[in-house]
Amino acid sequence: MPAEDPAEPAGYAPGPPAKATNTEAAARSDFITPDAIEPGVADAFVAAALAADPVKADWRDLHVWADFTELRTPVLAIHGDRDPVVNQSCLHERLAQIPGGARIEVLAGYDHAAHLERAAPRFVAAVVGFLREHGTPRG
Repeated sequence: MPAEDPAEPAGYAPGPPAKATNTEAAARSDFITPDAIEPGVADAFVAAALAADPVKADWRDLHVWADFTELRTPVLAIHGDRDPVVNQSCLHERLAQIPGGARIEVLAGYDHAAHLERAAPRFVAAVVGFLREHGTPRG
């Protein structure tokens, strides 16, 4: 019997995606930390998510369609430590599968959508620093 995936809820049974309708509550569920986001940003995100994603994302069976051992480029993972979607231990386990490893930037006190939250300057600084370190000038 395969080891239980720590990212899956207890009692999870593999199968086809649920294709559940996205809802306002589901779209808003990325934002759980009080005062982490400017007023109105979550509302705009929810409206855009409902317009763009009529089906709620289903992350079951991630290991089937995302083979991290095949990655051959530098990887930066930015993770809000209050993220209600991504389990931090699962993230570390998955990123450890990447040949050469990955850089993980943890944004303490932020959620799944840290790039939209007050952590945005730290998010951008992490991306820019990573690109400066790993980017190749074109020309």
